[in-house]
Amino acid sequence: MQLSLSGEVFDGSDGAQRKADPAVEATVRIDVNEDGDMPEFTCTACGVTGAEYPDGVHADGTDDRCDARECQVCEVDDPAPGATCGVCAGTGQDGHDWQRTPLSWCNSARIVTDPDEDQVTLLISTGDPRGAFAITVWRTETGRLLMRLPRPDDAMPHEDLTPYGPPANHVFEIGHYGPAGVAQ
Repeated sequence: MQLSLSGEVFDGSDGAQRKADPAVEATVRIDVNEDGDMPEFTCTACGVTGAEYPDGVHADGTDDRCDARECQVCEVDDPAPGATCGVCAGTGQDGHDWQRTPLSWCNSARIVTDPDEDQVTLLISTGDPRGAFAITVWRTETGRLLMRLPRPDDAMPHEDLTPYGPPANHVFEIGHYGPAGVAQ
């Protein structure tokens, strides 16, 4: 993860604190998964990475048995040759314990302050890293604060938005998902 303020990268090594001038446009950017190479799933037991397919999650380049988890059905620590079990096929190893890798869906997040327009914009990139959803808050000439949120009917959305739950919640599902919740 990388943090930058108006193009200057901060690694925290110098311990310096910096304060932005409120009269100058500033951008705070956090690159989380900008290259899109963060694994979607990680086994909590052994750390192997996996990806989601229509028939479930499978390990990248290895078999689907976990070296760190013993089979709870046959409880074989050192299985005899030819031993069989419906869960581990006699290996003594159970399947991976898949968990979604935190923030693997996020490419980057930015906060942009614009004093000339008296507005702040939050940009969150979830799909194509060249774009982002934009949430903007600004002050009108009369002093009112207004907020613009992404909507499903935007002319050029970052990703498709589908209403999720009651309309009054203003919650949207991002992207396309099949009946099993697998991204399409």
